[in-house]
Order: sequence, then C-alpha cells, then structure tokens
Amino acid sequence: MTQGRPATYTSDWLLDSKLVPRVVSARVKDTLTEVVYYRAGENEPWTEIGRYDANKGPTFVPLAFEADDKTLQVASNQGRDTMAVYRYDPAAKKLGEMIAQNPRYDIGADAEGGRVPGVITSIKDDKIIGYRVDGPKPETIWVDEYYAKIQATLDASLKDRINNFARTPDGKGLLVTSYSDQAPARWYLFDEEKRTLEEIAVSRPWLDGKLVEQRPFLFKTRDGLEIPGYYFLPKDTKPGTRLPTILHIHGGPHARADRWASGFGVREARIFASRGYAVVVPNFRITPGMGGKLYYAGFGTFGRQMSEDHEDALKWAIDQGFADPQRACISGASYGGYAALQAMVKTPNLFKCAIAGLAPTDLEYQITTLDGDTALSDSSVTFWKTVIGNEDLGSKQVREISPLYNADKIKGAVFLYAGQDDIRVPIGQINRMNRALKSAGNPPAAYVVKEKEGHGFGKLENTLDLYTQILKFLDQQIGR
Repeated sequence: MTQGRPATYTSDWLLDSKLVPRVVSARVKDTLTEVVYYRAGENEPWTEIGRYDANKGPTFVPLAFEADDKTLQVASNQGRDTMAVYRYDPAAKKLGEMIAQNPRYDIGADAEGGRVPGVITSIKDDKIIGYRVDGPKPETIWVDEYYAKIQATLDASLKDRINNFARTPDGKGLLVTSYSDQAPARWYLFDEEKRTLEEIAVSRPWLDGKLVEQRPFLFKTRDGLEIPGYYFLPKDTKPGTRLPTILHIHGGPHARADRWASGFGVREARIFASRGYAVVVPNFRITPGMGGKLYYAGFGTFGRQMSEDHEDALKWAIDQGFADPQRACISGASYGGYAALQAMVKTPNLFKCAIAGLAPTDLEYQITTLDGDTALSDSSVTFWKTVIGNEDLGSKQVREISPLYNADKIKGAVFLYAGQDDIRVPIGQINRMNRALKSAGNPPAAYVVKEKEGHGFGKLENTLDLYTQILKFLDQQIGR
C-alpha cells in the first residue's frame, strides 16, 4: 500500500479488482488542500489527477473503479451546485458521462469530501442498479427492474416506512431494515421465492406509537439561501396554536448531524415535543451534503451570518403560526452550545433562555490550548481560522464573537452542562463561562458537570439526570 506513495498525509485508498492500490487522496501539510493521485498499475508512477480546497472547491472525490479497472466513478461539483457522480478517465484526466445527480442534495460525496449515499452497483458485474439520495427522507431509485419490484413489494407490506434491503451472505435471501420517524427499526428476512417476510429483531418496541411526526421544511435566509430542516409538534396540536418553542442547533458546525429518524437534534426534539414543546431543528450555512453554495457560504461567517441563519429559522416558525415569539429557547451542544450562548449575546431579546452543552466560549483558547485536541493538528487550526474568518485569534473581532467576553450582554436564563473529561471542548471553557455569568450578575440557572464524561454523555444515568433538569428548566422559563 505504501510503496512509492506520493505524500505523508494520505487517506481514502482505492483498490482495483486485483486488490492493487491505484488511487489515493493526500492532504497538503498545514493547508486545506486535498490532492488526488492515480497510477496505471502496481509498478507505474503516481500522477496527480485532481486537487481541491475544502473551503471553496470545486471538489473532486474518487469513489470506485469500474469492472474494466480503468474507468473511475467520481463525485464532483465542477460547474454545478450539488455533487454529482460521473464516469472519469484518469489517463486523459477527463470527466465523462454524468450517471447520478440531485438538484438539492449531494450524491456520492459532499462538498467537504465526505462520503454520502450515491450509486448502487451489482456485486456480480458492476452494473448500475440504482441510486440513493440522502434527502429529507432517504430515497432509493432502482433502475434495475427486479430490485424495483422487490422494493414495491416491501413498501406495500411495510407501509409508511423506509425499507432498505441487502442480500444475505449466503445469497439466498434479503435482510430488510424497516423504520420510520415514528417507529424504531425492525428487521426482517425476505424470501424471494415465497415472497414472505419473517421478523427477526426489533429495536426499542416500547417507543412504538409514542414518537411525534418529523416534518421536513425549507426556510429562506435574509441573504437568499434556501436551507432544509425539520420541525416537530406535540401530538394533536391544533392549527394556529402558538406553542413554547425550542430551536435546536446542531454541532460541528461543518456536519450534517440530523437525518430522517436519527441524530442528536432528533432525539432532543422527540423528548421536548413529548412534553408539549414545538421544536425546530434547522440546518445552516456550512452544513455539508446540500450543495456547495450552502456549504461554502459558511466559511468566514462564524458567530455572524451563521448565527443569523438560526434567527431566520425561528422567524420562519413564528411566521408559520406555531411558535410563540415570547416563549422561545435555543439549545445545542458543541457548536450548538456555542450558538445558543452567542444568540443570547447577539440577540438578547429574541430568546428567553439558552441550553448550552459542551460549548466553546473563548475561540482563541479553544483553538490554541493544549488542554484540548484542536491545537495538536496544524490543519485543524488552519481550518478553524478559515471558518472564523480571521488569522489573528487575539483580535477584537474574535473576542466579539466569543461569549465569554460578552457575558454582561446576556439577559435571559442559561443552562450550562459539560463532561469533566472533554478533550474536544476542555472543561475550562465552561468553568470560565460559569464565572463570567456570575460576575455579570446573571449566574447560570443550572450548571451540570458529570465526572468521567467527555464530549457528550455516554452513561444512561447521566443522560436521564441531565434531561430531568433541562425539562424542569424549560418549564420554569417558557412553560408548556
């Protein structure tokens, strides 16, 4: 694998049918530049076939060799917004036929270079048999007639559910995974000859019938971006009813954290909606998977336009008639915790309260301290300076978007929580924010720190205690 490799920081090797490594991606040291190398055979020299910057593109991600061991399938957003899958001739360094695309969601890889669902090929002959799109709901489009009929049979038997299937190792049947936003997963064996389904496992059956509907939506930002998200209402909510509303902001921020029936935001939304709250879980600029325009727009906007996207998502909910503008709270963890505190600084009259978990509060400290893991990677430091939009971490601008130095602007109630052993966002971030709020005369309404927990709580008893306290806090601040 490593013989004659072109660079040190290599990843994402592609092997041909003879198990020869023929394609590899490599990061240029201390930069955001990714270079893709190819060789024609095991003893041939490596040559560059593409490069891109993670913050601006156009992105070029090799996905697989086709059966001829010469043609590549690649994902690219060259000349377009979303990533599409193309055939590619590495010898001529030329894009060929487009074989999969979606106008709103990336296919094959996202603009950051991460893999997402895309082309489905037959394991027998590499024939393209379908496509997957990770949209508001996951969608599979079969071009193979046989698999299309199986999908239709399963969807007719398991209605209103996402029904994915894969062949069992012995090749004699299909394993079906079936789930929905309101019903956890169940697994079945499907006998293709008898056309029978046998249930073999079920996940969390005690939640059947208790989960609220997950509703996709689109909102438009003040500068014209169209952004997807989800919202959740308590069961039996009557149209026109104004509800206390929680805006949940995902972590990352360069992550697509919430999908259909999965994600930290979805979990929180289900908890809160079951107690009578409306919950909005928006995406925002820099979220990958939804096209380059949205992803690239996030760089240099941290704490500024990125925060305005959160404000615009709440405005959408108010305009829809279900959010009570006088009873709104903002919640999140990691970047979401930062966003909650920054919202209380930036728009102190918009939210009555904030739930901030695992939150970076001093951006210079976050990126430079050896108490955490970010400073250990030069490329991570470079990336974060690009996201913030300032090379000088000690500048006035960086302090202006660091909640720690603006605690006196926070007027509403704040709930803080953290893991004592967090190395992604060191505990010093939260301890200092706690002291700053006390000094400003607005001590946190609650401050929960759990021993032997890191960047998120893993122990059930800690999670139960946390949400028991959060629900009490919400009831006191915005009521049900």
